[in-house]
Amino acid sequence: MIGLVAATAGGRAAADLLAEAWPDEVRIIAGRTGDALREAWRTCDAVVSFLAVGATVRVLAPLLADKTIDPAVVCVDEARRYA
Repeated sequence: MIGLVAATAGGRAAADLLAEAWPDEVRIIAGRTGDALREAWRTCDAVVSFLAVGATVRVLAPLLADKTIDPAVVCVDEARRYA
C-alpha cells in the first residue's frame, strides 16, 4: 500500500488524482501533516509526500531505522512536475 500525504489544497488535488488512477494501490492519509506522515510511515510500504522535501525529512528523520525495512519515500511538487 502507498500512503499519500498532502498539506495544501493543491497537494490534496494531486493526491486525489493519484488515488483515482490507482484505487487499489494507494490510501490518502488525512489529518495534521506530521501525524499523517508518521502514520503513513508506520502503516504503508511506500509514502508519496506532496510537500517540501525539507518538511518531510524533518518529520521522518527520527523514524529512520534501516534502509532494508523503512518504507520508500518520494516527495512530489503540487504541480506534479518534479519528484
